Amino acid sequence: MLILQAPKTSPWYVLKLEAGLFAGNGISVDTDSKKDFISHLSYNNTSSKMKYGAGVSFYNGYIFQPTNKIYTIENNIFTENSDPANLNGFAKRQYFGVDAQFSTSSLLGLTSLRAEYLMGTQPGSSSSTSSPAATATVTGDTYIRSFTGGYVHFVQDIADTKHSITVKYDWYDPNSKISGDLVGITGSKTGKVDMAYSTIGVGYFYRMNQNVKLSAYYDFITNEKTKVKGYYHNVNDNLLTIRMQYKF
Repeated sequence: MLILQAPKTSPWYVLKLEAGLFAGNGISVDTDSKKDFISHLSYNNTSSKMKYGAGVSFYNGYIFQPTNKIYTIENNIFTENSDPANLNGFAKRQYFGVDAQFSTSSLLGLTSLRAEYLMGTQPGSSSSTSSPAATATVTGDTYIRSFTGGYVHFVQDIADTKHSITVKYDWYDPNSKISGDLVGITGSKTGKVDMAYSTIGVGYFYRMNQNVKLSAYYDFITNEKTKVKGYYHNVNDNLLTIRMQYKF
């Protein structure tokens, strides 16, 4: 891993480049000489009562293909490519991202706002968008999907008290080349795994002391309306979470 940043006395100190080559795909150890490249270029600055920054990120890696069958979306269906050369090959996993952060202190308390947007190509399976383990013992065909996702997260401390409130919006579309009633059509090989989700969350935090934190959080979850059985309409799956965190 390589980190480049100018000295604190330099006007270029606000820029920071982090880049590295990493073994494995985050799930299993490497079985070959291929490495995943991850990088992040960020800008961060601070004034007397304000912090702000932005960044861009890039990920480039590979996923082992244990069979010769690769599926990609064409004309709203998964189309098979069964070239024998695909066997024991590698599917590209590539992400692009932009992020931004802002915080300021006032009589209202500390206000923080963070956001990130991601897009890219994700190899997975017919039933999951997670990357399969990088091992030659894995079986299953490779499904390649284009995805988009991101979040906007707002946190407001209440003056000088131990209380905070938060609002967060996030979304994830695991297969951005197909949506709505086209998901789940007979013969398309698409299903629940290809549905998009979005969530609005609202929460309350109470920092009792340095070691104990209480929180209550409610998620309003919305799924894409599709042709998948059970998901013709939005499913009632909102979630309430009450948590106590204790640090020792």
